[in-house]
Amino acid sequence: MEDPHVERVCNELRSRGRIDPLVVDYLNGVRFEFRTDIQGRVSFELAGRRLSENYLVWDRTKIMPGTDLYIRGDERSSGYAAQEWRAFYSLLCGVNGDMAVNSLASRRCMIKPYQQMMAAKTGFLVPNTMITNDRGSVLSFIDECDGRIIMKSVSAGKVKPSGEGENIPYVVMTMRVGEDDLQSATEEEIGHCPHFFQQELIKKHELRVVYIDGRMHAFRVDSQGCRTGEVDWRKGFGFVQFASGDLDASTRTAIDRYMRSMGLFSGSIDLIVDTDDRVWFLECNQDGAWGWVDDIVDGAVGRAFADAFEARLLDAVALRGRENMCVSA
Repeated sequence: MEDPHVERVCNELRSRGRIDPLVVDYLNGVRFEFRTDIQGRVSFELAGRRLSENYLVWDRTKIMPGTDLYIRGDERSSGYAAQEWRAFYSLLCGVNGDMAVNSLASRRCMIKPYQQMMAAKTGFLVPNTMITNDRGSVLSFIDECDGRIIMKSVSAGKVKPSGEGENIPYVVMTMRVGEDDLQSATEEEIGHCPHFFQQELIKKHELRVVYIDGRMHAFRVDSQGCRTGEVDWRKGFGFVQFASGDLDASTRTAIDRYMRSMGLFSGSIDLIVDTDDRVWFLECNQDGAWGWVDDIVDGAVGRAFADAFEARLLDAVALRGRENMCVSA
């Protein structure tokens, strides 16, 4: 088990003795059997144990190329194996419906502009955004934004390396785009694919909020104190300072409305506080990392996940002895 988030929560659950978490770990040789009979009844056996009907699925799958959590082997075989594991985890979530965290249906919320549309309806400010492959459109947009725009990836996917000897895909991080950059780009270059442009906000600081079934843990991100982290704090990770933070009542209400409207049990929400102290919604990553900020609050986030998982099972069934929890990791 190499995902530290899974390890933290599973260790906490085991220490309590009421729920026995089982990890469907594709890296550690786990064996399972999933069957449907002629009447469509499902049975699932994991590591030699048949799971009861009362189990919860926590989907923490991070099968991403270039990371320690990717499938071992050559590119062709690992690529095929990765897509098969992803499909199986999706099956587990689909079969278990509301007993999956987060549900398969909630995966529709992964694209950021859709998130922003929903966030605006729940009370958040959201930055002006344009997705386009038209040069004229983005030139007009940068004028509307007083020359201050940033660019992101629409998909939040990774890019394969082009250099010889490189084999680790990299993330396209948020970057500033100036009018000179756009003027020097050709219509064909911009027209090659959709581009995600957004008004650049003048930041005071940022917030990362870990939401777990109605409970919120806020952390202040002092991104403006580190030049490399000004536009995207991930670039300055290791230098940017994090601390426990506070949320006002209106922000808490907006977060809770947003998460419930999206059908999300948990997620990591990124917010910007501008120089006028207004709070802006950027995105919610339902699989977002929180391990390093959990240390700031002495493991309170991991304990909150364990509390929420126990409560979800208790709401679903009257516990009889030891129930199961299945983690796709």
